[in-house]
Amino acid sequence: MSVVDTRFVQTAVIGTRNSDQPVIFPEQPYNLGRFRRHFQGKRFWCGTLLGGCGEELMTKRYETKVCHFAHFPDRTGNAPECHRVANGADSADHLFIKRDLTTWLESQGVRVQAELRHLGQGPGDAVDFWLPKTQQRLRFQLCHQDYRTWYRAEQELGTPSEQMDWIFGADGPISANMVQRQGYALRVKCETSGSDRRVLIGVEHPGRPVAWSALDECRLTPDGLVTPVLKELLSDGSVTQRGKGAWLRPATFPLRPDQVVFAHRHRGSSTHTFPTRGGRPLHHHRGREARRQPNHPYSCIASGRHPHAHRAVRLPTARNGSSPAHRS
Repeated sequence: MSVVDTRFVQTAVIGTRNSDQPVIFPEQPYNLGRFRRHFQGKRFWCGTLLGGCGEELMTKRYETKVCHFAHFPDRTGNAPECHRVANGADSADHLFIKRDLTTWLESQGVRVQAELRHLGQGPGDAVDFWLPKTQQRLRFQLCHQDYRTWYRAEQELGTPSEQMDWIFGADGPISANMVQRQGYALRVKCETSGSDRRVLIGVEHPGRPVAWSALDECRLTPDGLVTPVLKELLSDGSVTQRGKGAWLRPATFPLRPDQVVFAHRHRGSSTHTFPTRGGRPLHHHRGREARRQPNHPYSCIASGRHPHAHRAVRLPTARNGSSPAHRS
């Protein structure tokens, strides 16, 4: 008994199974004829750079559901085994970004070396661009990272003689810290246009929605990637670019719930520790060092493993002498 391929595969590569030339399948049947004529004679593959099995794909037309690619059946009539995780319209965005950024940079007379990076989730985790003549590096970070992983990559990729730009595929703690640090963060996304995807570069700025610009509206300067919106922000002095050799340090860092303790210190107490759960001293709480704010009745003690510092954050005291966290 044959097994039908029921996966809705919307992206593929053309050429060979290891190709980095992406294509996106039109979802509507009225676009399929044009798509087939445009790629007549081409073979579509569930590419290895998409995390796919490397087997050949066919085009499937439907009137009542989304058109999509499907795997050719094997000799027994069964769909081949494929462990590809991402099949949607954005599943080849790393390849579209690699292709379009390379073309865009070369159109400006810039020689570039582009590399896909597998950071543990898939071949589309990140795309690196290295510009040897100007000593500039662009990292398009498409998967989420925690602070430690990002900080380690920041140290490995950046040197005092290089200019480094991070462009994020989604918002998160790292991009938020970058906004706090330099006033903005660069973002990237792709939008479907026919059988292609357009690369857009965005600027994340406090109090505003992300402002998106087409890639061909952007420019690469000695200080980094600049969009029309970023150019305006730089001209009025509301943000600053990073510059060469500057390692970004976070303005804040996220804390887990077990790294924050709220405790009351009785007025007049001179002790340097005070009880928490079960009468245990705070500085023994869960094995972490804790610090209190002297002469302040309520303190929020944050003790984490941030690579630069431990911090104790004071809570403001209300006029009636109570902590805002304890008001009803």
